[in-house]
Amino acid sequence: MKKSVILYILFLLIGFSGDSALQSLACNRSNEITFRNVRNEEDNYVHAKQLSLDILHYDLEISLDIKNKKIDGRALITGISKVTLLDTIVFNFYDNMAISTLLMNNNEQRYTRSDNKIFIPCAITEKDTFRISIVYSGTPLMEDYTSFVFGEINEIPLVYSINEPISASRWFPSNDIPTDKVLLDMRITADSNLVSISNGKLISVNSSNDKKTYYWKTIYPISTYLISLNTSKYAHFEDTYTGLLNQKMDIHYFPVINHLEEAKTDWEDHPQMIKVFAELFGEYPFIEEKYGVTEFLWMSGAMEHQTITSVGYNLSTGRKYFNDILIHELAHQWWGNAVGPATWKDIWLNEGFATYSEALYDEALYGKGGLSGAMNRFYSIYFNGTLYNPEELFSKTVYDKGAWVLHMLRNEIGENTFFALLRNYFETYKYKNASTNDFKALAEKMSGKDLTKFFDQWVFTGEGIPMIEYGKVLKKEKNKLYLDLELRQIQEQSIVYDIPIRIKIYYKNNSDEIIKLRLNKREELFRIELKDEIEQIAFDPDTHILASFIQKEE
Repeated sequence: MKKSVILYILFLLIGFSGDSALQSLACNRSNEITFRNVRNEEDNYVHAKQLSLDILHYDLEISLDIKNKKIDGRALITGISKVTLLDTIVFNFYDNMAISTLLMNNNEQRYTRSDNKIFIPCAITEKDTFRISIVYSGTPLMEDYTSFVFGEINEIPLVYSINEPISASRWFPSNDIPTDKVLLDMRITADSNLVSISNGKLISVNSSNDKKTYYWKTIYPISTYLISLNTSKYAHFEDTYTGLLNQKMDIHYFPVINHLEEAKTDWEDHPQMIKVFAELFGEYPFIEEKYGVTEFLWMSGAMEHQTITSVGYNLSTGRKYFNDILIHELAHQWWGNAVGPATWKDIWLNEGFATYSEALYDEALYGKGGLSGAMNRFYSIYFNGTLYNPEELFSKTVYDKGAWVLHMLRNEIGENTFFALLRNYFETYKYKNASTNDFKALAEKMSGKDLTKFFDQWVFTGEGIPMIEYGKVLKKEKNKLYLDLELRQIQEQSIVYDIPIRIKIYYKNNSDEIIKLRLNKREELFRIELKDEIEQIAFDPDTHILASFIQKEE
């Protein structure tokens, strides 16, 4: 997920008419959306017995009653038990959605409901396959920015879902855990003048009276939070990506009809973007299906639904103003979608990786200057909380500090090892899930380094960034020039960072040199022998370290 300056306006969900209203409000937006904090909520959302389930497949049929803002659904869920004997199947499903039929292995089955969950008594032994069919209806509840939204743009319906992090169960029963990846069949029925889009590949479009059903299918595992539904009077155009082994893949674009020409310009770089990331990380992970982009009713920002990114309606300009968002969401197809997070505590493995991918793309196009420019955009002295198990899932800490941690790891273990690590990490955990410790262990294995201190100070316990006060004194002894450099860590946090520091010394004779130091104490004095009289010094000239350098008052 990428948020630029995201403002979530309630009437967008209820419906509004005309671009002019949207544009006038866009000019007045001043606050970012507040994202729900699920750090503690996740424990209540997932019942312990859900961890014993391995759902293999969802076959979903969703019929849209747009006028009344209701859905009629049927979910056929196939799964197995991961434990010796399972006595209760538990699904996440909001209590306001009415269930008319629940069958287990084609037989009527009793069940109970509470706390937005379904409890189904059973006696399933390990590896036994079960099939549960649930027929239901209702209006999905909305909270914050997530749910299943019946909106309108220019008097045209625009319906969409956004499940991240824990809202899939607002519109279909599920084991809503990111590690329980599944295969998916999705059939969406709506008015015949509307186009319905979902994950994977389009299998068929069937018409009946005044309705049309779009049938989409995935052949790659998908997490529930990445399952997507979009329905509107979309335009459609295509492009082609040629893979590393010359395999052809269709790229499908679905802008709202009044954005067709803008989208043709804004989205035209995707074949190049996919190619850059495929060469860096490994082949596009869903090449047998598609990549696609569509629009939904966010003012700005986007969501990386697997194979079909949803971008905010206000981002279509025809001037490529928001390429960074498109790059970010595409990168999620590798980081977050193919390689999923083990828990929401590991969200930086999604967002930090996708944000750093923006920098890597700039580097691929514009060289080291592009890389440094991107890292400077991500720089801040205001990173609250820890990167692992963050206070807020979608904060600057997770996105921008996460990107910086990868950038610093690159310099810690070396250029070649770092990119080999990314490729190995992708290949090892593709279509699976990984934790921060999984990534750390692989980084240590490939680099041959103990990275405990690195991950502790930047990811697990360290907060904020190092604030380094420096004082410098020039001395001449026995016809030699020296720079005595006093460095002191003055950050409020008790942590003492262990960090490499590069200093560029500019001499009056127009030469320069790079001095490498390592600061691992609260306060330390370094003596540097100089080659000539100095003009000035610059800390971290190549943008390698997330730190603030402050000159001590004399």
